Amino acid sequence: HFGSSVAMDEHRVVVGAYDHNSSGALYVFDFETGDQLLKLVASDPSAGQYLGLNVALCGPRVLAGAYGDQIAQGAGYLFDITEAGPVVNEVRKFVDPDGGSLDSLGRSVALSGDYAILGAPNDEGADMKSGTVHLFDCQDGGWVGSFFPIDGATNDAFGWALATSGSMVFVGGRYLFSQKGAGYLFDLNGQEWGKLTAPDGESGDFFGTVVALCGNVAVVGAYADNAIATDSGSAYVFSPVAGPLPLVSVAKTRDFAPGVPEASFRAFGNAFINNNGAVTFDARLAGPGASRGRTQGIWTNVSNVSSTPVSLLALRRQILSDAIFNFIPPMSEQQPIVQSVGTAFSNQGQRGLLELRASGGEFNRRSGVVLNQFDGSALEMIQTTGDVDYAGYGDPVSRIHESVQTHTESGGSAINVSLIRGGAITAENDSGLILFDDAGDLVGSGLLEGDNIPFSSPLKWGQFASRLSQGGASKAVYTAYVTGGGTPFQRVFSNLLEAISQGDSTAILAGAEVRSAVTEIGTQPNGTALARVTLSGAGVNRANNEAIYSGAFGEVALRKGDPVPGEAAGVVWNRFLGFWPVDEDRFIVLAKLRGPGVNGRNDCALYLWQEDQSFLKLVREGDPVCDCDCPAVGRILRVDVNPVSGDYAVLTSLVGGNRRANQALLTGAADAGNATTEKIFRLPHLRLRKGTLYAADGGAGTTGIRSITMTPTVDRGGAGGKGRGQVINNDGEIVVCVTFDDRSKELLSGQPGRGAPVPE
Repeated sequence: HFGSSVAMDEHRVVVGAYDHNSSGALYVFDFETGDQLLKLVASDPSAGQYLGLNVALCGPRVLAGAYGDQIAQGAGYLFDITEAGPVVNEVRKFVDPDGGSLDSLGRSVALSGDYAILGAPNDEGADMKSGTVHLFDCQDGGWVGSFFPIDGATNDAFGWALATSGSMVFVGGRYLFSQKGAGYLFDLNGQEWGKLTAPDGESGDFFGTVVALCGNVAVVGAYADNAIATDSGSAYVFSPVAGPLPLVSVAKTRDFAPGVPEASFRAFGNAFINNNGAVTFDARLAGPGASRGRTQGIWTNVSNVSSTPVSLLALRRQILSDAIFNFIPPMSEQQPIVQSVGTAFSNQGQRGLLELRASGGEFNRRSGVVLNQFDGSALEMIQTTGDVDYAGYGDPVSRIHESVQTHTESGGSAINVSLIRGGAITAENDSGLILFDDAGDLVGSGLLEGDNIPFSSPLKWGQFASRLSQGGASKAVYTAYVTGGGTPFQRVFSNLLEAISQGDSTAILAGAEVRSAVTEIGTQPNGTALARVTLSGAGVNRANNEAIYSGAFGEVALRKGDPVPGEAAGVVWNRFLGFWPVDEDRFIVLAKLRGPGVNGRNDCALYLWQEDQSFLKLVREGDPVCDCDCPAVGRILRVDVNPVSGDYAVLTSLVGGNRRANQALLTGAADAGNATTEKIFRLPHLRLRKGTLYAADGGAGTTGIRSITMTPTVDRGGAGGKGRGQVINNDGEIVVCVTFDDRSKELLSGQPGRGAPVPE
């Protein structure tokens, strides 16, 4: 029975043979050459298992049903077809923990992101043998949940057929309603939001025996319909079918702006999310209360205690003492105001940082920058420029270069500063770092240029670079010159300890040495350093003069000009665009490639440097994307990685397929699985796509996605996950700005791979 099921992508074809050796098997072929690549079999084959009667393919994952397993209790098998052959066993087996004989789990199968979806048409759902659909987590193999229609009845065979698109699950039940049949649309969280039936259906049509779903178009087969002749059969097309957005609305243009009478949101700027899923964003306003469109403010739902979805933190031209609770206004008539709002973000569940500029009263060009800590209900000033009362060294600060906040709850924050020269402050001691605890109080006296480096006498800190990263609580990673030991040299520090220094060489550098640090990051939670460095010395030229150093292994992890593991011979690293820590022992890098077969359509890729020091390609321009119209990645537009969990988001353009759907958001988890047998669980999945229709607010009609934007999160040197704002948190929740077909813009947050949020 070779050919009992088929699935394909751009390069491969999978064919089922459900009675091979009485248990079943699947075969993987090269689409272009027809060569057999792999044979897939169960590790526990048994007679009558029927492995391969149904199959789904998405990227390197093949899901096959075996509904005859264990006296027809049924099972599903997940295979990784990147593994070496010729015969490959499953990486996961899915069984219903409460299943019974004859349930027929696996009679239909589908894949959606991290989920394996299996139909059990004889399972007890709404009634005896009415049928159920089960969801399983591909990463750990665990059962997640099940769903069935509320109007189900005995012998409906709900789950006989399955199809998915995005977070939609389309289920066929061929025996529903006296064998007329029906199809149901569900969300991944089990919410039923649509039922499709034939308008001319009759008993015995078996509508729902087969189903297909592509974007917002559903097709249903009714093989015994009498359309042309007795049992000649029909296929029904339904369009559009649309469900709810798989994300929650945070704010929307034209909605009123909380805290600002007679004003509404006109445009959104930066938007960041914390580990509790709370969002902080800046926006410009419109309306009579918006000062002719010049008003800008910061809003958040971090520890939100108001009756509105978000709370106002600060507003341009707001009286400063109204915004900052611990600012004592002057006795004079002129009250300082918020001149402008800067960046605001939160990496912790209950607090964040906000930068603004004040003017009036004691504030001027030299003393106008104010750094605040916030908890959602109030701002607390913790540092200003030019203010002795808030200066960490007892000397006025001339500039705050960078502020960061650890992802460790109650872990505090840190800033990189320059001091105002004068008196005891000269060019020899005018830079340093200030660390704060979670209450906003100083931790120690800071690190100051000219001070002795502890445990390193007679060395002293020289000039600090204007960059900073924070790992765990009170753990900073930074670059500074070192003096007191001859010629000053540059060093990357992890707290007080050396990570790597100018002039250092390693075994991999083979005679070359570190020239300077471009940027640096601290890992979570221990603050181990990652650094992008330039090189000089023997054999160094423009083609190989950069590297990324990992403090976790005390070695250069990759170097410009070196071969890219897993790519064709001669393909090398050409340029590093961005890098992000993942936990303590791995990182993600976005890089340009060059070499044979590399061109402007495939020269950018995202890789994971794994805990065993191997590389895993996550996504590359030109790679196929798992969707029904077979698109491919065009340009990698934006990347963000959560440094704690390794959850990552990739915004790309798409080529091929539907031209009106040429943008996509992918997400993945670099901490999932392992570096060897389960690395497929670290690869990204399609989550949102331009052109997809969703049910409009209130259920009146549909609206489509016109574009998706993500806030940039890396510094000028490409370092991300350093303690500034994030657009993806450690639960895989994201925040994005979506423009819809009616040109409205909406900030949306949540887990796009988990379906629409269930109403409370």
